Amino acid sequence: MFGHRIFERHFVAYGVRIGLRVDRAELLDAFEQDPVRLHLPFGWRAVLAFDHVRVPASHRLGEEGTGFYQVMQGFDYNRIGIALACLGVAQQSLEETMAYVRERKAFGRALARFEGVSFAIAEAATHVEACRWLCYRALWLADQGRPHTKESAMTKWWGPRLAVETIHQCLLLHGHYGYTDELPFEQRMRDVIGLEIGDGAAEVMKMVVARELMGRESLPY
Repeated sequence: MFGHRIFERHFVAYGVRIGLRVDRAELLDAFEQDPVRLHLPFGWRAVLAFDHVRVPASHRLGEEGTGFYQVMQGFDYNRIGIALACLGVAQQSLEETMAYVRERKAFGRALARFEGVSFAIAEAATHVEACRWLCYRALWLADQGRPHTKESAMTKWWGPRLAVETIHQCLLLHGHYGYTDELPFEQRMRDVIGLEIGDGAAEVMKMVVARELMGRESLPY
């Protein structure tokens, strides 16, 4: 049903009925109050409702009582993908910035010839490359069927944070123009900051890394 205020769809898969409901008025109100929010990848929200749903045992995924472990294994894989997505945004920002500083001139020469500019780019590129190879190692371990929880958590806390720092540096190297919405850096920063949170914040990921390195004795609880 698509009404004036409510968009509602029902799906039936293998005899299991679920509902997706979006209140259009709520979205419009949210946009009027905070137009920036709906520019974010997490801005559009809906309610996925499972009301009086009965799922037959034949539709169960995995053995009874193992759902939590399956979800955690999925996190190990998803977190690497999130890190790589953030690094892709950082890499694109670096490439655009390198093109800009080679062309933009100040005091009679290109910005790229100033060490305050070139060193910042060299440092960011080094970190992005190192984090990317950590992601590749984590994926290789996963392909080999070997434990990769530690490496996955490492990529998840480092990749998004590194992307934020890299994009911020690129924004600054474009001067005040980089802060405007005429360039993509301010939008990219908001996007990757959101990915610092999804699938596990940095603090949680560091606890996972510490646990994998030193055992449960390192946990604060």
